[in-house]
Amino acid sequence: MSAMAPPARVLVVAGPTAVGKSSAALRLCEARDGELVSADSVQLYRGLDVGSNKPSPAELQRVRHHLVDVADASEPWSAGAWCAAAAEAVGDVVKRGKLPVVVGGTMMYAQWLVRGAPDAPKASATAAASAQEFLAPYGDDWESALSAVAARSEACAARVAKLSQNDFYRLSRALEIELDREAGGGSVEARRPVLGSDFDVRCAFLAPADRTALYHAIDERCDIMLARGLLEETANLRAAGRLPSSSTAARAIGYRQALDYLEARVSGEADASLESYVAFCRQFRTASRNYAAEQLKWYRRDATFAIVPAGDDAALATLLDLDRGAYDAFLSSDAQAAARNDLAGDPKAMKTFASRPCAAEADPEAALARAAAAVARFAEAEFVSGDDVRLAELRRRDGVGD
Repeated sequence: MSAMAPPARVLVVAGPTAVGKSSAALRLCEARDGELVSADSVQLYRGLDVGSNKPSPAELQRVRHHLVDVADASEPWSAGAWCAAAAEAVGDVVKRGKLPVVVGGTMMYAQWLVRGAPDAPKASATAAASAQEFLAPYGDDWESALSAVAARSEACAARVAKLSQNDFYRLSRALEIELDREAGGGSVEARRPVLGSDFDVRCAFLAPADRTALYHAIDERCDIMLARGLLEETANLRAAGRLPSSSTAARAIGYRQALDYLEARVSGEADASLESYVAFCRQFRTASRNYAAEQLKWYRRDATFAIVPAGDDAALATLLDLDRGAYDAFLSSDAQAAARNDLAGDPKAMKTFASRPCAAEADPEAALARAAAAVARFAEAEFVSGDDVRLAELRRRDGVGD
């Protein structure tokens, strides 16, 4: 009688923005005959290339990627839809005898895939309307809205405590679940497995050696995205009707700040000066650094992810080579507990972090020319919607001819 085959190993790689997780996963795939499954909630969407830091054509040639460019932003995917597609992709990779490596920075995606998705029912129409009415008075006041929702119950407080800053979509969803529960139409959330017992899942969080250096790298990445055309891409997507304000992609870091800047320019709330552009750049940088801090905080609490030094490819590969017992012992070791605590960083150092000047300040003419072209394109989209007054004012102010 032949022995049963061991479960197929799957590696999930997470880490803060700009730590190098995609590059590390790419190298591992090349060394271990693997394929990448993207766990990025924006790389899913076609046309959202610059703002999602999508793999380059050369990288897509080096290793096969799954769940990149599979949907339109006007038809957003839920986390549950991604989990189902990711499980299918992982199974497909395994069937062909290759190693699935799931990599990305969307925290909920990774957690649901590894630990199971909450089995929460779709909100009733009554709960959805009541949640909208409840949150309306708070407007953009995130802290007040968060406190009000958390005060409804201990379960609700625990649910919203995990949310990222300004994630009003999921805050509303948490409130809907609570309202249905209060009305007797909901139940306590359970978790249902996404990857079954056929898979031996190993998880790694790539930890930066120096938080200050990471933050400077994040700032540099933001500058590079702007130089590569983030504003132009955003304007073109809006003009094509592929980035509606109601879409989840429009709320993603980078696109959200770009849309705010373009809308402010068209409305006249922001002018065409370098100062306005630099303020937008700094907002983009700050939002990106804050998200990285949220990622570090999230995975510090998650003992299912092994903490691995960023850039240590050998340590990452070792997680795959350990037998299951040794891997579980490694996760529960004192060394791993200490490594998770180290993710807290030095709060004093983070408060005193000073960004370097935006790249646009070194070449303001080029930056402002790109911005003017993007604003004009964005205004044309507004003009199609009937806002010719703002378009005319924009062209007059920026010197863009008819």
